[in-house]
Amino acid sequence: MNINKINFQEPIITQKNIPAPVRVETEEALPVTGEKVSISSAGPVDAVSASRPNVIKQAEKIALGVVKIDTHTVKLDTGESRKILTAGSDHFKSFWTRDACYGLMGIVDKKDGQKLIKDVLQTLFDRSDSSGELPRRQGDYKNSFMLVLSALGMKSPDPKNIDIVEYNNELGAHQFDSTALPIILSAEYYKHSGDKKFIEKNYKAINKSIAWLEKMDTQVSLKLINQPGSGDWKDIVRRSGMVGYTNAQLYGAFKAAAQINRTMGDWEKAEHNEKYAAKIKKEFNAVLWDEKKGWYRDSDCIDMFSPDGNMFAVIYGIADKRQTGRVISKLEDFMNKSSLPFPATEGDYPESMIPVAAKLTGMNHYHDRYIWPWQGGVMAVACVKAGRPDLGKKVLSKIAEQTVKDGSFYEVYNYEGDVKPVRTLVYKSEPDFLWGAGTYLWAARELKDAKKNIPSTDAVPKKAELMEDKGFIIK
Repeated sequence: MNINKINFQEPIITQKNIPAPVRVETEEALPVTGEKVSISSAGPVDAVSASRPNVIKQAEKIALGVVKIDTHTVKLDTGESRKILTAGSDHFKSFWTRDACYGLMGIVDKKDGQKLIKDVLQTLFDRSDSSGELPRRQGDYKNSFMLVLSALGMKSPDPKNIDIVEYNNELGAHQFDSTALPIILSAEYYKHSGDKKFIEKNYKAINKSIAWLEKMDTQVSLKLINQPGSGDWKDIVRRSGMVGYTNAQLYGAFKAAAQINRTMGDWEKAEHNEKYAAKIKKEFNAVLWDEKKGWYRDSDCIDMFSPDGNMFAVIYGIADKRQTGRVISKLEDFMNKSSLPFPATEGDYPESMIPVAAKLTGMNHYHDRYIWPWQGGVMAVACVKAGRPDLGKKVLSKIAEQTVKDGSFYEVYNYEGDVKPVRTLVYKSEPDFLWGAGTYLWAARELKDAKKNIPSTDAVPKKAELMEDKGFIIK
């Protein structure tokens, strides 16, 4: 989540002795399956539920419930009504592109999910700016207003018309994945729905957006984006340079665009985008791969392990067979060091990268030590792509146990003491966190598919003999 939304907080205090909110449950039909399931505002459930053997399925129902909670119908300035997704149910009740795209990856194969995806993507492409950049956030009020509400402990209002459209964040930084992810999701949507009319309608906008991403390469010799500080989801630490996460999404977007080009019979553009993606892949490995350590660096500026870029390098097929094995091994080791997968980085970012406001308010470790469970869902997907569904299931089980215990998907967890959602004097971890629920559903879908296509656990290749990399949009 874009932490520029919480620039001023009080120092962290322990959650011990702070009562969790009561969960009031109701039964409603899920938007993507029609199945009846209890959904509600965040809060814990009894410990007995968390120990049931079908905990993964229980958490999947909670995740689908989160999608239901975060789905809102808005009326656009054109007079048209559309369904959109908010990032959460408390202070992040705006339409954040990044969160919405991750939130939808797990339901691309559901008919009702496809209707929601179509509305979300259409709203994004309709609001592409003249350069092709897509919005990072849309809401009924500016993000700065949400900051005030959050600081006062007040819940944000439900979106009604999302007429405030933001492209850059408060520091003026582009959010590159907010343009890349809709292209990737579009390819996945078409792959599962066969809705060519949607691709035809938005083909010009998609090409314009991929062209914008290409223009973001301001370097002479390299195709990787050299981003300014605050240009990705870890904006509180303002990491800059050639960041693994950002450039993995860049590669994924060009591969997706080439796939869409082929769908339209646009062979010239397809060839261009494939060649551009190949250059990104080559440079990604040349600049970021650490052969001695066996994983990709956080960026060319920071020689530290950050799970995000590593996981997507495996998923999209940037990592080769041998690299995939080493990255998965590192992720497994990192996961085993934490009760819940997992902190945003292994180690702390330099003090010089942390804004003074974050230090004064106790939020300086938000994007390194804090635990972000959405990463566990992505790791599970990476494990499936690497031919390790057994490990993917283990990762998902850890998330599921915590989710069922808490009764919701939360944004961030404490890194010290009891594993609980973060709660400070003026900030609390977002409940019904769409990004976490969406990546969980994505992983659950991939694991189900793996049962049909991948041999049993005993036959899964060892880490040194992993299957060929199969990024989800590679073929």
